[in-house]
Amino acid sequence: MSKEIRLILLLIILMVLTTWLWYEYGSRYVGYLYDLNTQSRELIDAEIPSLKIIAESVETDPPKALARFARKGVKVIVGPPTSGKASLFLPYLKKFNMVAISGTISSSRVLQSGYVFSMTPSNDYMISMIERFLEQLGVKNLLIVLDPLNAEYSEEYLALGKKFAVKSVRYYNEKSLAKVDLEGVDMAILTLNSRDAAQVSKLLRLKKPDIKLLGTDSTVNNDLINFGGSSVEGMLVIYPHKIEQEPEQELIEDCFRILENHRFLVPEQFRRFIQSHVISSRGYNVYFSGNSVVRPIYLYVVRNGRFEVVGTWRE
Repeated sequence: MSKEIRLILLLIILMVLTTWLWYEYGSRYVGYLYDLNTQSRELIDAEIPSLKIIAESVETDPPKALARFARKGVKVIVGPPTSGKASLFLPYLKKFNMVAISGTISSSRVLQSGYVFSMTPSNDYMISMIERFLEQLGVKNLLIVLDPLNAEYSEEYLALGKKFAVKSVRYYNEKSLAKVDLEGVDMAILTLNSRDAAQVSKLLRLKKPDIKLLGTDSTVNNDLINFGGSSVEGMLVIYPHKIEQEPEQELIEDCFRILENHRFLVPEQFRRFIQSHVISSRGYNVYFSGNSVVRPIYLYVVRNGRFEVVGTWRE
């Protein structure tokens, strides 16, 4: 055997060995972006035997957080939990050639990037479901309460103005609602986090006790009921998941389960997997179509301090 052939064989062996070592060890590293203001904080210390999780707060400077992930060879990140934070990290996902899978992001613009995927359907998908529901109810006039701290998510709901008469207000504190005129408003749609939604429910029902309330997926958390009390009784909530314990945590766990069961050497491999596989999520088979996951959508009502299912939509 000539020296040249031996050298080529040695290089091939080294390449195979390097790939195998990366697959066995390097691909186990997963980045995790959590937010202390959401239930994602409960999984900071999650231990999954087949994964090595590196956690960073969404308040960390994005390039520093992702540079830390990159040094460990991270290619796939779990999180962040909100669309607003995802928009801040998006340029650096592109820079470091990483992809993110979130349990709860739903901004259509963020999901159209090709760098962020989510176990929650896109806002475009959810809005189409809400439009159908509102038409069935005969609703014509809406107040949409927006979250300025998660504007990337909440302001997409202004698209409802294409089919309904819409007033909107950005909620910073109770003064934000002081001059809101509820005359003629059929329903208020809250695109806030659960605690703010609880507070806004109280304020709106002080002004108009019989106002109908609908919470988007961002409001769903036991804090809505714990802090809202009687003010959220009868409130409707639309959510793409069965509410059993803490749904945000369960969706994040689904993300980790994907990475636990499958290894991804490069982001493109992850993209191909997401677009071509049916994924098990809490007893349901879900799949991705275009930029959105497709899964059952549930309509809940808050009754006697609990979320109760009153309707379901399936594709």
